[in-house]
Amino acid sequence: MQLYLNRNTLFNRLDPRTKIINFVSIFFSAMLLPDILSQITLLCIVLIIGKLAQMLKNIKHLKIVITMTCFLSILLWSASYPGTKDVLFFSIEGAEFGLIVAIKISTIIIAGILFLSTTKVEEISLALIYFKVPYRISFAFMTALRMVPTLISTSHLIIDAQKSRGLDLSKGTIIERFKKYIPLLVPVFLTSIRNTGTLAMALESKGFGYQKYRSYYLKLKMTSADFIILGLMLILCISVIYYRINFF
Repeated sequence: MQLYLNRNTLFNRLDPRTKIINFVSIFFSAMLLPDILSQITLLCIVLIIGKLAQMLKNIKHLKIVITMTCFLSILLWSASYPGTKDVLFFSIEGAEFGLIVAIKISTIIIAGILFLSTTKVEEISLALIYFKVPYRISFAFMTALRMVPTLISTSHLIIDAQKSRGLDLSKGTIIERFKKYIPLLVPVFLTSIRNTGTLAMALESKGFGYQKYRSYYLKLKMTSADFIILGLMLILCISVIYYRINFF
């Protein structure tokens, strides 16, 4: 239900501000790199980091999402991208560009999984506050992240309840099975709205937002490992910009 994995690794012990900067650096590097070789190189770097952080388990959970995203990217771009070499309704140039986009999206998704797998939600919220993001916005972001596993858990409970009443979701075509899931969305959304109302009343009863300044239980402190990692990310960004300007 949750992506965070409590591992005793260097990446888990890093300051959350360092992890946010690392994710943003990888995101912009993936967006700037223009060719397949450089995109594959960046993807390999992210996978190596994921291996060292012991979070490849979470990537396996989302392998279907990553695979479908890559497949749709290649399919759509090859069908819509103009090119001189066409095979039926698909262009070779479009397929190559779609592959680049697919690798780019996969790199960003895996980097995001790495970030969420090594960083607690409370640390993300506090890091945003250290970056001068208003507390209300950081709290809303933290609450949204916490609501995802709750929403998934609620949907599983509702599906199990309907199966116990005789609903068979495994039979029929894909369209028929999809139609069976649609009525299940209503109780899921109603439960979520009810939980949101309960959360709002709990926050009001505890005086949320009464004081402009507040104290925090967690304290963030940068270590030498953080500065080394930030230096490596700076080198990566400079290399990407230099490669982009001088070779493309």
